[in-house]
Amino acid sequence: MTNLATVSVLRNELTEVNEYMNKFFTQIDSNETLRTYKSTIGMFFKYVKGKEINQLNFEDLQLTLDDFDSYVSYMKTELDLANGTMSKRLTGTRSLLTFLHARKVVKDIAFLPAVKKLPNTSEGYGSFKDEEVFKLIEIAKEENRLSLEKQLLIKTAYDTCLRKAELFKMKWEDFFELDDDYVGFKGVGKWHKNFKRKISQKLYEELLEIKKDNSEYVFNIPSTEYTQSMQRMIKQLELPAQRNLVFHSIRKAGAKYHYRESNYDIAFVQRLLGHSNPMTTMKYIEVDDYGAVGAISSRDNKSSEFDIINNVDHRTLLQALENVDNTTKLLIAKELNKIINK
Repeated sequence: MTNLATVSVLRNELTEVNEYMNKFFTQIDSNETLRTYKSTIGMFFKYVKGKEINQLNFEDLQLTLDDFDSYVSYMKTELDLANGTMSKRLTGTRSLLTFLHARKVVKDIAFLPAVKKLPNTSEGYGSFKDEEVFKLIEIAKEENRLSLEKQLLIKTAYDTCLRKAELFKMKWEDFFELDDDYVGFKGVGKWHKNFKRKISQKLYEELLEIKKDNSEYVFNIPSTEYTQSMQRMIKQLELPAQRNLVFHSIRKAGAKYHYRESNYDIAFVQRLLGHSNPMTTMKYIEVDDYGAVGAISSRDNKSSEFDIINNVDHRTLLQALENVDNTTKLLIAKELNKIINK
């Protein structure tokens, strides 16, 4: 039987901790900062301690560098967050610990300088090349568990440019028939934005192969399995760590494909990615804005390049085609299919 005195002490402790938390939040002047801090501090403790803010006791507040390292790893591998976003999510908790240490509630914050602000580069996570995505799909075939589901997760991410969270929220009921070649589906993405996508009938039929009778969701890979598997598969590509490649890098690769496939239509890709600002899209697909090319410069460059294409023999043209990237080959094949099937 639980001792009533123990319960009383625990309740008093929770109340006292809540009072300190409220004092911290009261000192914040900006309503926007207040909302952000409450949200990010809540997320931190929910992950590290498995508790809501109003359930914390004094022991829960005695954090370590390992707690922060674990949370950063979770934000990066599970949530695919950019460095700038991760830094913002840590700011509130750092400020809270400093506040509580000054009031002798938290004993040790000597480790806080080691919780450095992560470098906020405009590039964020790197992007896979198209051929690297195809290699990743091949590597997924060798996975011991859920091999087909992992292959199709990568294919769907590359095809639709959806975020990981959006992919794992896909339900079978969200699909609807468009025509003989395509199937559409709808969903709600980041910032509660509605979106619609379409995939080929062939890809949809492949997805049906992983459908589970006891689940309404398309993808059912456990979180731990997904994280460990993606880290393992990306490592097998043996690419430089400086490229900062994660699952989110597949979305970037898909965006670049659609950018080229749409004849370099930034507005189209912006809508596809759900970005509010076209400058975000340009950074995302790594477009360098050098300004417009002059009419004379443009004409001279294009005429010389097209003259080569128009005048070269068939055999040389095929040799050149072998050396271009897979995306260009896919686009050429797509145009050929249009001509053949007229």
